[in-house]
Amino acid sequence: MIASEEVAKTILVTGGSGFLGKHVVSRLATDGFRIVSVDRRPISGEGHPSVSYILGDLQDAQLRAECFAKPLEAVVHLAASTSVIRSAESPAEFFENNVMVTQELLELCRINKVKGFVFASSAATTGEVGALPITPEFPVRPISPYAATKSACEALINAYGNSFAMNTANIRFTNIYGPGLAEKDSLNSRLMKGALEGRGIEIYGDGSTSRDYLYVEDAVDALVLGLGVTNPTTFIAGSGRSSSILETIATVSEFTGITPDLTFAEESPLQMSHVVIDPLPAEKVGFRAKWSFRDGLRETWKSFAG
Repeated sequence: MIASEEVAKTILVTGGSGFLGKHVVSRLATDGFRIVSVDRRPISGEGHPSVSYILGDLQDAQLRAECFAKPLEAVVHLAASTSVIRSAESPAEFFENNVMVTQELLELCRINKVKGFVFASSAATTGEVGALPITPEFPVRPISPYAATKSACEALINAYGNSFAMNTANIRFTNIYGPGLAEKDSLNSRLMKGALEGRGIEIYGDGSTSRDYLYVEDAVDALVLGLGVTNPTTFIAGSGRSSSILETIATVSEFTGITPDLTFAEESPLQMSHVVIDPLPAEKVGFRAKWSFRDGLRETWKSFAG
């Protein structure tokens, strides 16, 4: 979806100052859209001239109204509380930040006749299925409050899409990485920070759990694709290639030159043992990851090493 009209269309990006949000805002602005970016964190560095930045919490009704003050073509909803472990410590906070905010945004879209709503969901909604390749048709059985909030948001979004003729997309992401990852607490981020600082890292379990890693530009491609759907759509955006924690550590070490000291903690029951996806359903709706894990890690390490 590229803005081709003489007057650029406006898209609201929630969480626009975050790791993924900054990449999304940059792409959409480059494609010719006007952007309203809202986040609790101020934008770092210089902003883009076609982007209006709003600072504040989406739980604030007045701030939400400000986001919808001008006509919008679509909403790309990235803002969320995302820590699986912390969601078990503060489940009510996650419900308020994730589910209640999403409901309020959907209602504003309905009232203001906003055509599109694209949601950054998670493959964690599927729950524990071992090493089976997951598809959107799998039953949704979340095992953490975080995953449950994503599942609840998906249901709301599907309902609004079907009830009010909105073009909605739920995109279930695997683990996203890439330049700018330093602000995230993820395995790849901790490995690269540890290499720079000369310290080891702690991992959960024995290192045999596996994850699918999606480069951030591929994730942006998936969101842009979501802006072009004409029916309520759900797909999983991943690379289609998974590696264990120990395999991931070995691969990252090739770029950093450091093999970190590891300490092993008890595996969390809130985490899926494996994330392996079947890429074919996403390919049928037009998404295929372009970046290999090694090429993506090379670019990510450059952003850490400077």
